[in-house]
Amino acid sequence: LMTADHVAVTPWGGVQDRDAQLKTLPELKLSTYEPGPQTVTVLGPDAVAVTYTLTQKGTFRGAAVPEKSYAAAVWVRDGGAWKEKHYQETPLPGR
Repeated sequence: LMTADHVAVTPWGGVQDRDAQLKTLPELKLSTYEPGPQTVTVLGPDAVAVTYTLTQKGTFRGAAVPEKSYAAAVWVRDGGAWKEKHYQETPLPGR
């Protein structure tokens, strides 16, 4: 459910295009993935921003991922289907 020009920015993977993210996804080992309440902001008839806090436990390439983060994603209508165009996680300090 990603656009062809999708970009993900994460503390563990850095900036990745869709192909890089899909290639490294098997290296992400999560035992917990719990999104908090989501806020959806309509940006236009074919775009929304979705934000939420995220609690997760696991590793990427053996290194621990941040346990608490703030996630933001932009979804767009692409060929009649909703797809994610941009995803970003920002670790929350002190959590």
